[in-house]
Amino acid sequence: LYREEYWLEVMPRGVSKAQAILELKEKGRYDRVISFGDAINDLPMFQISDECYAVGNAIEELKNTATAVIGDHDADAVAMWLKENYQKKAGGVYKLIACDLDETLLNTDKEICARNIAAIKRAEREYGVRFVPATGRGYTCIDNVLHTLGVYDAEQEYTISNNGGVVTENKNYRKLSFHELPYEIAERLFAFGIEQDVCIQVFTAEDVYAFHLNEDERSWLFSFKPDSIVCEETSLAFLK
Repeated sequence: LYREEYWLEVMPRGVSKAQAILELKEKGRYDRVISFGDAINDLPMFQISDECYAVGNAIEELKNTATAVIGDHDADAVAMWLKENYQKKAGGVYKLIACDLDETLLNTDKEICARNIAAIKRAEREYGVRFVPATGRGYTCIDNVLHTLGVYDAEQEYTISNNGGVVTENKNYRKLSFHELPYEIAERLFAFGIEQDVCIQVFTAEDVYAFHLNEDERSWLFSFKPDSIVCEETSLAFLK
Protein backbone atom coordinates (compact mmCIF):
# COMPACT_ATOMS: atom_id res chain seq x y z
CA LEU A 1 0.00 0.00 0.00
CA TYR A 2 1.44 3.36 -0.98
CA ARG A 3 0.63 7.06 -0.74
CA GLU A 4 3.20 9.73 -1.57
CA GLU A 5 6.26 8.98 0.60
CA TYR A 6 4.50 6.46 2.88
CA TRP A 7 4.68 2.69 2.34
CA LEU A 8 3.06 -0.22 4.12
CA GLU A 9 4.65 -3.52 3.12
CA VAL A 10 3.01 -6.69 4.40
CA MET A 11 4.63 -10.13 4.40
CA PRO A 12 3.63 -13.42 6.04
CA ARG A 13 4.36 -13.70 9.75
CA GLY A 14 8.02 -14.45 10.41
CA VAL A 15 9.17 -13.44 6.93
CA SER A 16 12.03 -10.96 6.64
CA LYS A 17 15.38 -10.53 4.97
CA ALA A 18 16.89 -11.92 8.18
CA GLN A 19 15.06 -15.25 7.95
CA ALA A 20 16.09 -15.56 4.29
CA ILE A 21 19.75 -14.85 5.09
CA LEU A 22 19.72 -17.49 7.79
CA GLU A 23 18.34 -19.99 5.27
CA LEU A 24 21.18 -19.24 2.85
CA LYS A 25 23.75 -19.18 5.62
CA GLU A 26 22.78 -22.71 6.61
CA LYS A 27 22.61 -23.91 3.01
CA GLY A 28 26.07 -22.61 2.13
CA ARG A 29 27.58 -23.13 5.58
CA TYR A 30 28.80 -19.57 5.62
CA ASP A 31 30.46 -18.73 8.91
CA ARG A 32 29.71 -15.03 9.04
CA VAL A 33 27.55 -12.47 7.23
CA ILE A 34 27.99 -8.82 6.31
CA SER A 35 24.98 -6.75 5.22
CA PHE A 36 24.39 -3.31 3.69
CA GLY A 37 21.13 -1.35 3.71
CA ASP A 38 19.27 1.92 4.01
CA ALA A 39 15.67 1.37 5.17
CA ILE A 40 13.46 -0.14 7.84
CA ASN A 41 13.05 -3.42 5.94
CA ASP A 42 16.81 -3.91 6.31
CA LEU A 43 16.68 -3.74 10.10
CA PRO A 44 15.99 -7.47 10.67
CA MET A 45 18.98 -8.52 8.54
CA PHE A 46 21.17 -6.01 10.38
CA GLN A 47 20.15 -7.61 13.66
CA ILE A 48 21.36 -11.08 12.62
CA SER A 49 24.47 -10.01 10.67
CA ASP A 50 27.94 -10.20 12.18
CA GLU A 51 28.66 -6.79 10.71
CA CYS A 52 26.18 -4.38 9.13
CA TYR A 53 26.74 -1.11 7.34
CA ALA A 54 24.23 1.67 6.71
CA VAL A 55 24.75 3.96 3.74
CA GLY A 56 24.91 7.66 4.49
CA ASN A 57 21.40 8.24 3.14
CA ALA A 58 19.89 5.55 5.41
CA ILE A 59 17.23 6.23 8.03
CA GLU A 60 18.48 7.09 11.52
CA GLU A 61 17.10 3.92 13.10
CA LEU A 62 19.25 1.82 10.80
CA LYS A 63 22.31 4.00 11.33
CA ASN A 64 21.91 3.55 15.08
CA THR A 65 21.92 -0.24 14.66
CA ALA A 66 24.80 -0.41 12.18
CA THR A 67 28.37 -1.44 12.87
CA ALA A 68 29.26 1.77 11.05
CA VAL A 69 27.84 4.30 8.61
CA ILE A 70 29.55 4.39 5.22
CA GLY A 71 29.20 6.80 2.30
CA ASP A 72 26.13 7.74 0.33
CA HIS A 73 24.60 5.41 -2.27
CA ASP A 74 25.51 7.98 -4.94
CA ALA A 75 29.14 7.91 -3.79
CA ASP A 76 29.79 4.21 -4.56
CA ALA A 77 29.80 3.42 -0.84
CA VAL A 78 29.63 -0.37 -1.15
CA ALA A 79 32.57 -0.36 -3.57
CA MET A 80 34.60 1.83 -1.25
CA TRP A 81 33.95 -0.49 1.68
CA LEU A 82 34.86 -3.59 -0.33
CA LYS A 83 38.03 -1.98 -1.65
CA GLU A 84 39.18 -1.11 1.85
CA ASN A 85 38.04 -4.28 3.61
CA TYR A 86 37.70 -7.40 1.47
CA GLN A 87 41.34 -8.42 1.78
CA LYS A 88 40.94 -8.25 5.53
CA LYS A 89 37.37 -9.58 5.82
CA ALA A 90 36.52 -11.63 2.76
CA GLY A 91 39.89 -13.30 2.70
CA GLY A 92 39.13 -14.66 6.14
CA VAL A 93 35.76 -15.92 7.29
CA TYR A 94 33.35 -13.41 5.71
CA LYS A 95 31.91 -15.29 2.74
CA LEU A 96 28.32 -14.03 2.48
CA ILE A 97 27.48 -10.40 1.74
CA ALA A 98 23.77 -9.49 1.65
CA CYS A 99 23.08 -6.12 0.07
CA ASP A 100 19.91 -4.13 -0.38
CA LEU A 101 19.42 -2.66 -3.86
CA ASP A 102 17.36 0.55 -4.06
CA GLU A 103 19.09 3.49 -2.37
CA THR A 104 21.98 1.22 -1.25
CA LEU A 105 23.75 -0.54 -4.12
CA LEU A 106 21.80 1.34 -6.81
CA ASN A 107 22.34 5.06 -7.23
CA THR A 108 19.62 7.65 -7.73
CA ASP A 109 19.42 6.70 -11.41
CA LYS A 110 18.72 3.08 -10.39
CA GLU A 111 22.06 1.93 -11.79
CA ILE A 112 25.06 0.09 -10.36
CA CYS A 113 28.16 2.16 -10.88
CA ALA A 114 31.23 0.67 -12.54
CA ARG A 115 33.23 0.78 -9.30
CA ASN A 116 30.59 -1.23 -7.44
CA ILE A 117 30.49 -3.83 -10.22
CA ALA A 118 34.28 -4.17 -10.32
CA ALA A 119 34.60 -4.43 -6.53
CA ILE A 120 31.87 -7.06 -6.23
CA LYS A 121 33.29 -9.18 -9.04
CA ARG A 122 36.79 -8.98 -7.58
CA ALA A 123 35.55 -10.04 -4.14
CA GLU A 124 33.77 -13.01 -5.72
CA ARG A 125 36.63 -13.97 -8.04
CA GLU A 126 39.60 -13.57 -5.72
CA TYR A 127 38.11 -14.31 -2.32
CA GLY A 128 35.17 -16.59 -2.96
CA VAL A 129 32.63 -14.13 -1.56
CA ARG A 130 28.96 -14.88 -2.24
CA PHE A 131 27.28 -11.55 -3.00
CA VAL A 132 23.50 -11.81 -2.63
CA PRO A 133 21.03 -9.04 -3.55
CA ALA A 134 18.44 -8.67 -0.78
CA THR A 135 15.51 -6.61 -2.03
CA GLY A 136 11.89 -5.81 -1.45
CA ARG A 137 11.24 -6.22 -5.17
CA GLY A 138 10.08 -9.49 -6.68
CA TYR A 139 12.74 -11.77 -8.11
CA THR A 140 11.53 -11.15 -11.67
CA CYS A 141 11.92 -7.39 -11.11
CA ILE A 142 15.71 -7.33 -10.91
CA ASP A 143 16.80 -9.08 -14.10
CA ASN A 144 18.71 -5.98 -15.20
CA VAL A 145 20.63 -5.94 -11.90
CA LEU A 146 21.53 -9.62 -12.19
CA HIS A 147 22.66 -9.09 -15.79
CA THR A 148 24.86 -6.19 -14.68
CA LEU A 149 26.42 -8.29 -11.92
CA GLY A 150 26.94 -11.19 -14.33
CA VAL A 151 24.84 -13.63 -12.33
CA TYR A 152 21.61 -13.74 -14.33
CA ASP A 153 20.41 -17.33 -14.79
CA ALA A 154 23.56 -18.53 -13.02
CA GLU A 155 23.85 -21.69 -10.93
CA GLN A 156 24.86 -21.35 -7.27
CA GLU A 157 24.08 -17.63 -7.31
CA TYR A 158 21.18 -16.48 -5.16
CA THR A 159 18.63 -13.72 -4.70
CA ILE A 160 16.58 -12.73 -1.67
CA SER A 161 13.41 -10.99 -2.88
CA ASN A 162 10.03 -9.80 -1.59
CA ASN A 163 11.72 -8.77 1.67
CA GLY A 164 12.67 -12.39 2.36
CA GLY A 165 9.44 -13.92 1.14
CA VAL A 166 11.27 -15.71 -1.66
CA VAL A 167 14.78 -17.11 -1.94
CA THR A 168 15.82 -18.24 -5.39
CA GLU A 169 18.80 -19.72 -7.12
CA ASN A 170 19.21 -17.54 -10.19
CA LYS A 171 19.29 -20.48 -12.61
CA ASN A 172 15.75 -20.74 -14.00
CA TYR A 173 14.47 -18.77 -10.97
CA ARG A 174 14.64 -21.96 -8.93
CA LYS A 175 12.79 -21.35 -5.68
CA LEU A 176 14.55 -22.48 -2.52
CA SER A 177 11.83 -21.06 -0.29
CA PHE A 178 8.52 -19.34 -0.97
CA HIS A 179 6.24 -17.85 1.69
CA GLU A 180 2.72 -16.82 0.74
CA LEU A 181 0.41 -14.40 2.48
CA PRO A 182 -2.93 -16.16 3.13
CA TYR A 183 -5.54 -15.05 0.61
CA GLU A 184 -8.01 -13.97 3.31
CA ILE A 185 -5.49 -11.56 4.81
CA ALA A 186 -4.47 -10.24 1.40
CA GLU A 187 -8.11 -9.57 0.53
CA ARG A 188 -8.69 -7.67 3.78
CA LEU A 189 -5.59 -5.54 3.20
CA PHE A 190 -6.67 -4.92 -0.38
CA ALA A 191 -10.13 -3.81 0.74
CA PHE A 192 -8.54 -1.43 3.25
CA GLY A 193 -6.35 0.04 0.52
CA ILE A 194 -9.34 0.54 -1.77
CA GLU A 195 -11.24 2.24 1.05
CA GLN A 196 -8.30 4.58 1.72
CA ASP A 197 -7.85 5.26 -2.01
CA VAL A 198 -4.12 4.47 -1.99
CA CYS A 199 -1.88 2.84 -4.57
CA ILE A 200 -1.72 -0.93 -4.17
CA GLN A 201 0.80 -3.44 -5.49
CA VAL A 202 0.20 -7.18 -5.19
CA PHE A 203 3.21 -9.41 -5.78
CA THR A 204 2.58 -12.99 -6.84
CA ALA A 205 5.25 -15.56 -7.71
CA GLU A 206 6.23 -13.84 -10.95
CA ASP A 207 3.83 -10.96 -11.58
CA VAL A 208 3.01 -7.58 -10.08
CA TYR A 209 -0.60 -6.38 -10.11
CA ALA A 210 -1.07 -2.66 -9.58
CA PHE A 211 -4.16 -0.69 -8.58
CA HIS A 212 -4.91 3.04 -8.24
CA LEU A 213 -1.49 4.03 -9.57
CA ASN A 214 -0.53 7.69 -9.58
CA GLU A 215 1.99 8.91 -12.16
CA ASP A 216 5.00 8.79 -9.82
CA GLU A 217 4.21 5.24 -8.76
CA ARG A 218 3.54 4.16 -12.36
CA SER A 219 6.90 5.56 -13.45
CA TRP A 220 8.75 3.87 -10.57
CA LEU A 221 7.06 0.48 -11.02
CA PHE A 222 7.43 0.29 -14.79
CA SER A 223 11.08 1.33 -14.59
CA PHE A 224 11.96 -2.14 -13.28
CA LYS A 225 8.87 -4.20 -14.12
CA PRO A 226 7.66 -3.12 -17.59
CA ASP A 227 5.16 -5.97 -17.78
CA SER A 228 3.40 -5.03 -14.56
CA ILE A 229 -0.35 -5.54 -14.82
CA VAL A 230 -2.52 -2.49 -14.14
CA CYS A 231 -5.94 -3.53 -12.86
CA GLU A 232 -9.34 -1.96 -12.32
CA GLU A 233 -10.78 -4.77 -10.19
CA THR A 234 -12.20 -3.98 -6.76
CA SER A 235 -11.32 -7.36 -5.25
CA LEU A 236 -8.58 -9.99 -5.51
CA ALA A 237 -10.99 -12.81 -6.37
CA PHE A 238 -9.38 -13.14 -9.81
CA LEU A 239 -6.16 -14.26 -8.07
CA LYS A 240 -7.80 -16.88 -5.91
